[in-house]
Amino acid sequence: MRVSYKLRFYASLVFALVFLAACMADATDGREKVPVAGYRAVVFGEDAFVAVGDEGRIDRLLPDAVEAERLKSPVSSRLNAVSYAGGRYFCVGDGGVVALSSGRELNFVAVDTGVKKEDLLSVAGIKGYVFAGGKNGQLLRSKDGDDWEIVPNGFTTDIISMASNGARLFAITREGQIYTTTDGQNVTVRDYNAELKGDNPTTYSFGGISSLGGMFVITGAADDADATPVIMTSGTGEEWSPRSIQEIDKKPLEAALPLKIGGMALLKSEMVSPANGTKLLTVAECSACNTLNKTTDFNILSMAYNAETLLLVGEGYRFKFL
Repeated sequence: MRVSYKLRFYASLVFALVFLAACMADATDGREKVPVAGYRAVVFGEDAFVAVGDEGRIDRLLPDAVEAERLKSPVSSRLNAVSYAGGRYFCVGDGGVVALSSGRELNFVAVDTGVKKEDLLSVAGIKGYVFAGGKNGQLLRSKDGDDWEIVPNGFTTDIISMASNGARLFAITREGQIYTTTDGQNVTVRDYNAELKGDNPTTYSFGGISSLGGMFVITGAADDADATPVIMTSGTGEEWSPRSIQEIDKKPLEAALPLKIGGMALLKSEMVSPANGTKLLTVAECSACNTLNKTTDFNILSMAYNAETLLLVGEGYRFKFL
């Protein structure tokens, strides 16, 4: 009887431990996973790529370099976006931090915007002005990078992405608001989803906006059960034309779902977007000629390109030139 009692005791103990481990696994899976530290954004400036990321990290990346060049950062908060405007790099991040370069040696200094410290998520410049967008609809503007002002806009949704081609600057929210300025002084806002017509119009969740020369591209997902990826293009912002994706790798789009895409860049004159972490979606002119290929062994979080190369950056401070 004593042996039987011990066996029952140990069996119960093992069962309890297994049950507890399963519960803990379920609880962990149900939480939002903490992202791996890494690069959050990258941009090409006059002669170098500059990437920014967690803990205030700022690096210079060159195509022929094996390792990144770590630059001295004046901030320790996560940097979410970087832009090159007026010969300077502008970095923005959590807590409303702004760091900008001063000189060709890429020495960065911190700037106190003097406004409410909302997390800043996007930045871009146009005609001598620099705009920074962030949480709760905060939109900032500066003429010299040192003095900043709030641009009232009437929205409280996060301004997640910006793009400029020098003639126009656009900023977007996840919910479909589009900010536009052509002179840096006057800003108009439209609500794309609110303008959709029809009995049951499909609305969209925006994910990013990119400038590809004379064309702007908004990427995101339809608000449907499959979160179908959406790509919309425009030259002026007056009309946004959906780019049809009928097939990927000669199979119906549905076979590739779920498919989460990021911003757009150019690689050998073709549009490409990060997809599902480590893959790259090539969007061809032919709606049935698109391809999806595993390109890296790290999750791609941002891209930048120049006339010769495309740079992918992401988790773990990893990068890859194509």
